[in-house]
Amino acid sequence: HRDLHSFPTRRSSDLWEEANQHLETTVSRRTAAVRQSEEKFAKMFRSSPNPIVISTFGDGRILDANDRFFEILQYHPQEVVGKTAQDLNLWLYWSQREAIARDLEQYGVVHSREIVFRSRWGDHHTLLISAELATLDNQLCILWSGNDIRSEERRVGKECRSRWSP
Repeated sequence: HRDLHSFPTRRSSDLWEEANQHLETTVSRRTAAVRQSEEKFAKMFRSSPNPIVISTFGDGRILDANDRFFEILQYHPQEVVGKTAQDLNLWLYWSQREAIARDLEQYGVVHSREIVFRSRWGDHHTLLISAELATLDNQLCILWSGNDIRSEERRVGKECRSRWSP
């Protein structure tokens, strides 16, 4: 039987220092992972060929949108960010927005809904949209993404005509 005093002991300050170092390393790794994830999301958001919008759930205030959104609806960012879809008269049929809001409230997500939007100059754009609720900065928001169906139909039509034309 060994005497307890013969075992090597570590000072409690050494243990605290080791635990603190481990904690700092863990926090540093996780912070880097979050930063990398945010960077990936930002790049996908900005470079997507599809319109993407982040708006508040309650009043539909547009917090951010990508370049494709501005291109399709013919607005400049400073004309849109901070305004509501109703201020801009974007929804051709407001009832579509209300139905999506109800479904988002009930299910938290909406997939592949055909919606008609109005551009700055009154052109109509049919988009196939999906949306999901997310809490951002303690505010309930909607993440919207869409596909401009009319543009896609024109592209496919041109491709077919050029392929099958003599």
